[in-house]
Amino acid sequence: MAKITIAQMRMIYGLAKKKGMDNDTLHAYIYQLTNKSSLKHLSIMDAKKVIDSLSGIKVSGESMISFKQ
Repeated sequence: MAKITIAQMRMIYGLAKKKGMDNDTLHAYIYQLTNKSSLKHLSIMDAKKVIDSLSGIKVSGESMISFKQ
């Protein structure tokens, strides 16, 4: 399983900043979505799931409330 790339990390932090998320909120959001507590533990596919979710793209199997709700 390939680890998250630097570009994906930057994208996640940038999208979270645009949504007004602080670091703790972002990590809670990531945990809720992937069951992983740190960005460094995400795979490339996990990171894609987080990016898609932060971008407003429906993530398959997503059954939780969105950040906006």
